[in-house]
Amino acid sequence: MYRVFDVDIRSKTIIFLSCTTLLYYLISTQSKWGFIICFVLFIPFFLYERAFKYSNTVSKLYLAAVFIALFVGNLISMTWMYKLGWVNLIYISMFYSLTFLPIFYLYHSFSKKSVFLGCAIFLLGWVSIELLHTYLEIGLPILSVGYNLATLESIIQWYQYIGVMGGSLWIILINILLFHTLIEYSDNKSVIIKNTIKTFFAIVLPVAISILNFEENEPILNNKSVLSIHTNLDCYHQKYDISLDSIQNYYLNLIRRSNPANVDLVLLPENAFPSLGWMSSINSGKNQEIDRLNNFRISHQIKNLLVGGVGYSVYKGNPDDNLLATYSKNSNSHILRYNMALNINDSRCQIRTKEKLVPFEETIPYPQLHWFFKKLYKSKGGFNFSRRKINELVFEIDKSEKVGTLICFESAFGQLARSMVREGSGFLAVILNEGWYDTISGAIMFENISKVRAIENQRWIVRSSNRGISSIISSKGKVKTRKQKSDAGGILFDVPILNQLSFYTRFGLVWHGIIVMVFLFFLVYGFCKLVPILPLQDDDTSV
Repeated sequence: MYRVFDVDIRSKTIIFLSCTTLLYYLISTQSKWGFIICFVLFIPFFLYERAFKYSNTVSKLYLAAVFIALFVGNLISMTWMYKLGWVNLIYISMFYSLTFLPIFYLYHSFSKKSVFLGCAIFLLGWVSIELLHTYLEIGLPILSVGYNLATLESIIQWYQYIGVMGGSLWIILINILLFHTLIEYSDNKSVIIKNTIKTFFAIVLPVAISILNFEENEPILNNKSVLSIHTNLDCYHQKYDISLDSIQNYYLNLIRRSNPANVDLVLLPENAFPSLGWMSSINSGKNQEIDRLNNFRISHQIKNLLVGGVGYSVYKGNPDDNLLATYSKNSNSHILRYNMALNINDSRCQIRTKEKLVPFEETIPYPQLHWFFKKLYKSKGGFNFSRRKINELVFEIDKSEKVGTLICFESAFGQLARSMVREGSGFLAVILNEGWYDTISGAIMFENISKVRAIENQRWIVRSSNRGISSIISSKGKVKTRKQKSDAGGILFDVPILNQLSFYTRFGLVWHGIIVMVFLFFLVYGFCKLVPILPLQDDDTSV
C-alpha cells in the first residue's frame, strides 16, 4: 500500500519529471541530431503510467505529474520567446498542455483491458489534438511532434504523401514499439524477437523511401529570379523607432546593393513598413509610401516587389464590442490594424492580410473569453491585429505564374500552404519578423517548419526575415543558401517553378479526416464494449 507522499511513488515522480525535462531541453536546442531524442520522448510517460497500471482508479497524482511534465516541456520549447512576455508564454503553454491531458487519461483507462486499444487511442488521439491546434485561434501548431524530424530532411521525404501529422504518427508509433520491445519484460524470447523485427521495419521503411526520393531533379527551365532581403533591424531599438523615410531608404539601399535589375520578385520581411496608411488608399494612387516603392520598382526594372507592412481601417462599430479596436489620436477614431503582405507590380498592388495571428502577441484570441488580457498584457510591438474579410490567397507575379505568401506564424499551418499550392502557386514565399528574440533557436525552428512545408507540397520556398534566418529552400527541404542574424543583404536565386501537386497537397484534408475518424471509432468502441471510464480519485491501492 502507498499514499501520495510515500517515498516509492514520490521517487518515481521525481525521476519522471527530471527525465522529461531533460528530453524536452535536448529537443529544444534544435541540434542536427536532436531528432533522435523524439523517438524516446514518450517512453518516460509510458513508464510512469506503469506505476499506476494496476490501480482501480486513475490517480490525481498521475495526471498532475503528466500535466507538469507537458507544461514544463512546452515552456522549455518556447523559451526563445521569453522577451515577448512570460504572461503570454505561461498561459499558452498551460492551455496547450491541458488539451493533451485527456489523451493520457484515456490511455491509462483503456490500456488496462486492451493494450492495443490503449496504444491506438494514444497514437491517434495525440495527432487529432495536434490537428485541432491548426484550427484554434489559440493553437500552437509549431509544437507538433513531426517538426522535430526536419533537422534531417533526407529521412522525411515521405512527408509529401502524409505530411507532418504523418511524422507525428511515426514518432509516437516508434516510441510505443520501443517501449514494448525494450522496456516491457517478457520470458518469451520469440515475442522479443518479433517486436524487434516490427520496430526495425517501422523505422527503416520510411527512411528508405525518403532516401530513394531525396535526389533533386528540378527543371532547369521556367525559373524565376528572386531576391530575398535580410534586413537585420532590431525590433526594440531600431525598426519601430526610426522614421518611415529612414527605414524605406535603408531597405532600398539594401536592394540596390544586390543589383536587382530585371529581377522577377524582390522580397522584404514581415512588418518591413510599420505604417502604410489606410487600406483604402493603397490602390488609390494617393499613398505616398506605396507610390515611392512603385517608382523605385519601375526605375530598377523589378517586376514584382513583395513587402510586409501594417495597414489600417476605421472601425465603425461600438469599440466596446471589439477589444482589437484601438483609438487613434491622428484620425480621432477607433481603428483596426492589419498585418499584411503587398505585391506591387505593373497592374496593381495585391493585398493579403495575415489570417493566422500569434495568440496574445498579435491578437486576443476569443476576446469575449480573454477580455482581461487587454489590460493585463500588452504586445511588445504595440499591435492588436485583426483579420480582414476581404483577402487574396495568392499573388500573380505574371500572367501565368502565382506565388503564395505565408506571413511568419502562418508557415506552421499546413492547410494554408496546401490551399495556396492548390490555387496555383509555383513556389511559396515566407516573410518573417524575427527580431524579437536573442537566440537563434526560434529562427531555426521556423526554418525547419518551412522545410516541412516545402517537402509536403513539393515547392521551393523563399524566406525573407528581419533578423532571424533568410534562406532559399528546395522542394526537397534542402537549404540552398541563407543569411542570418547580423548579415544584412540580399540573396539572389533562380527559383524553379513547379506545377505538379504532391499526394499530400491533393489529399491532405482526406488524410487528416481519416485520422480523426479512426480515433473516434476506437474511442466509441472502447466506451461501448470494453472499459467504463474510471472515476478520478486519489489511489490508495498497491502497485
